Amino acid sequence: MPATSVKSKWSSGSLVFTDNSDNSVLTVGSTGITAHLGITTTKGTGTCSSDAVTINTTSGVITTESKTTAAGGTFTITLTNSKIAATSVVLVNANVVAGNGTPVVASIVPGSGSATIVVQNVHASAAFNAALKLMFLVL
Repeated sequence: MPATSVKSKWSSGSLVFTDNSDNSVLTVGSTGITAHLGITTTKGTGTCSSDAVTINTTSGVITTESKTTAAGGTFTITLTNSKIAATSVVLVNANVVAGNGTPVVASIVPGSGSATIVVQNVHASAAFNAALKLMFLVL
């Protein structure tokens, strides 16, 4: 049965995406991403410079520069990636490495060879004051 919604949660140091019946769909761990369909990808990593990063793998972890983004504010990251097409589905999850704020991926727009990722701080009062980790998967 196809999932009608996807949720994410942290479990044993990994990010686990589950369907509406709490069945694991994807697990993002320290060595890569496992799709619970018998498919495993290799993870790439990269650190942003001027809010842009290049990682040419189907999954990975982006480390942003240190951010100071006010409550309710947004910032944009450009991911250059040869695996992304305009018709790709790009899944991204945000995590605060240290500090305050509540990052949420507000939008992802894939294009030919890149994706634009907008992250919003949805915390009511606290600003981001550190680097973020963005985990991604290109389908």
